[in-house]
Amino acid sequence: MSVTKAVVMARGLGSRMRSDDAEADLRPDQADAAASGAKAMMPVGDRPFLDHSLSRLADAGITDVCLVVAPDHDEIRAHYEAQPLSRVRVSYAVQDEPRGTADAVAAAVREAAERAGRLLFGDFPIDFPLDLRVAADAAKA
Repeated sequence: MSVTKAVVMARGLGSRMRSDDAEADLRPDQADAAASGAKAMMPVGDRPFLDHSLSRLADAGITDVCLVVAPDHDEIRAHYEAQPLSRVRVSYAVQDEPRGTADAVAAAVREAAERAGRLLFGDFPIDFPLDLRVAADAAKA
């Protein structure tokens, strides 16, 4: 069975990104993304990091991506409405209140309800196999 579905943790609170770091050498657009907490929208080159992740997923044969986002995810939604994707379909699982990674996975389970796929963090370039049945059981515990 080929895996065609993925979940991306695309927008939490971003509290660590919002803290000042005098050592960070950020361009103004990167500083704006850091200040907003939108980690996945951090510009890398001329595109948000999330664009690179979605492209890599499409290269791997993923066709459906569920972005797990906080209620204030307007920047992400606006970006993909303005620049529709051609190789993947995007849906959104909106957390009522962001309460960490386990809660984000639970939101993905409610939205995606599929049995298997890939899990990516919006600000981390590594993906993991994900069995949403196992994640659902863990989220209930």
